Amino acid sequence: MRYLIVATTSSLKLARAERVFAQQARGPWRFAEHTAESGGVIRVYHESPDSKHVPPRVPLHETESHLVLYDGFPLHPEFDAFDARTLMSTERWDQLIGRYAVIRFTKSSGELEVVIDPIGGCQCYHADMGEGWLLTNSPLIAHMLADRGDLDEYGASGLLCAPAPLGQHTLVSTVRLLPQGSRSVAGIDRAPSSHAKDPLIAAGRSLFDMTPDQAASSFASVFGPIFHRLDEAGFDFRCALTGGRDSRALAALYATSTNEPSFHFGGAQGAAESVIAEQAATKLGGSFELKSDPNNPNAENYDDCEQSIFDRYCGMIDFTYLRPPPGTSPDPNEHREVHITGQAGEIARWSFESLSGMLRTPTVKTSSVRLRTRLIKKGDGLFTSRASSTAINNVQSLIDQALSAGVTHGNLQTVVANQLKAPRWAALQLTRSAERRDIIAPFLTPTFFDVAMRIHPKHRFADAFHRALITQCAPEVLDVPFHSYLTTRQRLRNELARNIIGAVPHLKPVYAKRKGPGRHARWEPWLRPILRDRMLDHDKSSPVWGLIDRPTLERTLCDETGEGFKLNVYPLLNAATLVRFWDWYGRLPSD
Repeated sequence: MRYLIVATTSSLKLARAERVFAQQARGPWRFAEHTAESGGVIRVYHESPDSKHVPPRVPLHETESHLVLYDGFPLHPEFDAFDARTLMSTERWDQLIGRYAVIRFTKSSGELEVVIDPIGGCQCYHADMGEGWLLTNSPLIAHMLADRGDLDEYGASGLLCAPAPLGQHTLVSTVRLLPQGSRSVAGIDRAPSSHAKDPLIAAGRSLFDMTPDQAASSFASVFGPIFHRLDEAGFDFRCALTGGRDSRALAALYATSTNEPSFHFGGAQGAAESVIAEQAATKLGGSFELKSDPNNPNAENYDDCEQSIFDRYCGMIDFTYLRPPPGTSPDPNEHREVHITGQAGEIARWSFESLSGMLRTPTVKTSSVRLRTRLIKKGDGLFTSRASSTAINNVQSLIDQALSAGVTHGNLQTVVANQLKAPRWAALQLTRSAERRDIIAPFLTPTFFDVAMRIHPKHRFADAFHRALITQCAPEVLDVPFHSYLTTRQRLRNELARNIIGAVPHLKPVYAKRKGPGRHARWEPWLRPILRDRMLDHDKSSPVWGLIDRPTLERTLCDETGEGFKLNVYPLLNAATLVRFWDWYGRLPSD
């Protein structure tokens, strides 16, 4: 549900905010407000779903004195956190689970309270308006209404060189995110200000005191009742199921907690992973649906694809996620299915990303070097040293922060890698998926972090948590093979073979050819000319060229062989996202 909260003393800014929200709202909307004696106003605009259509999910509840609404899907094993009427009456907000932003507005005093989930899975943008401030879950609205800012090199360097814009930064200096896990209080004359602890840091202090069986039991004791509660409440409730371990472990728990389990997988009919997913669903006693989306970007629909992803995410999601836009806009009154995803389950499968990574990092210093190498992409010279050094410094600051907080060496790489990915990259992917359905990501919760970090690295490498959860819930599904390696021994053999190939120079091209160019590289014949014309036409005095090396970009995009494009398609699409954003931002009206 889209919302906009504005606190200002300017009637002109308030009127402009209302116009912008009216343009962006996807259905009927209304507002609640408080006017202070000073003349300042705090107003909460929100889409207003029809309560007759949306239960058991109730995202909004309003009385004469209060308004409570949420974005996302708050959960709890003991009460109906998905009902805003329950949230109005409970003070147990610190016990909520899932991805959510909960807002409580007291009309009589104008006091506003905002609670963001510990992972920041539902992002809330905070912007300075010059005469006042705003909060919204729409990055487009935030940038349109914020006071004019400069290019935020910290956020932009993260977009280019790291998994996502870094920390609470966006691509412009006057727009920020409320911190993950924060609880903020604000008013007309008091902008939201908050600081929160990172659950990954807290979990990473573990000294490996839990067996995989204990970890699986502890995790199931929280999410089993949640799945059962949602099933009993009557939600249209289903679970993604692939050929991998993360989704199968969740599917096993889901199947034992629901009456009629329903599974789906997005893949091609007859493909190896599709067949495995269907076999696993049959073993679990549930229905199975194969969903495939044959549509891809192409030269004819590229403009619509780019505009669609930009309108929704305003540069926060890069163009590697280009998709043709849906035929219709999501309706707040539509019945929403609940979708379980296994995203981030690798936290209990990887300790140092790989066994060889573990062996090569016996000290904190070597771990730091490996983390910087793993997490920062330099784009084969496409990004300037200023961009890469900013991103590298951020990774090093995360390492220093984790070590000073007591994160153990055995957890250091897992914590730092996911500090960059979990709060921003993963949250953005969940946001992308949550346009039309509610998302539950059990592995992106402190509940999971608390047990995953307490398992010894050797058990993580052996996927022992996943096997324990499946064994406890539905051991029969272990008879179905996995799409990747079948055993820890096979995984070790695969890693050794990959390392041997990588160590022999004349075998590297053979290995690269065997891997194939990938979906994005196959776009080169039609996409390279589009990006060449648009990016090289961008203002040569633009601040983006302090982070993107224009001569290298020009050589790559003008090379008619397309080989440089194919090798660097991902950094090129990151760069295209930043150029597109700054081109749009420069055209915004200044007031």
